[in-house]
Amino acid sequence: MAVNLQPTYVTTQPVALPGMPATMHGWDADSFIVDKVAVNKIGFGVAVSLKVGTDPLSVVIGGTAALFRGVTYRDITQPPRTPEGYAAGENIGVMSRGDIWVQLGATAGGVNPGDAVKFVTATGVFDSAGTITIVNAHWMRGAAASGLALLRLYSPAA
Repeated sequence: MAVNLQPTYVTTQPVALPGMPATMHGWDADSFIVDKVAVNKIGFGVAVSLKVGTDPLSVVIGGTAALFRGVTYRDITQPPRTPEGYAAGENIGVMSRGDIWVQLGATAGGVNPGDAVKFVTATGVFDSAGTITIVNAHWMRGAAASGLALLRLYSPAA
């Protein structure tokens, strides 16, 4: 008798996941290291900034507008050790230009095309109530609170 190795399955794939590149429309990404001191883990589809100090290769969650470097993406060629994101000390892909899916925060309303792109300093989560505004970005597709929205990034000032 055959053993069923996959007794349940979904009939459709999700439209997108947080941190998933949405299109191949001109995109750029850089590699950084997840900061070992300030961060335990960085999830997918969140804003990251350079670590304040002397290490130009380390990034932390959220951060400041001046040090913002982009949004973490799911790199399928380098799977993280945890399914929720990249652990401290690991290499992390950060998209600085292109279209990427992000999961919105639940603390405020959703976003619509034309709304300011903001993220929460402490968590890096995109939210209409965020305190940091990214001027070189706009929403391609909006979503309700906690939903998946499509974000277009233009290279941040470096």
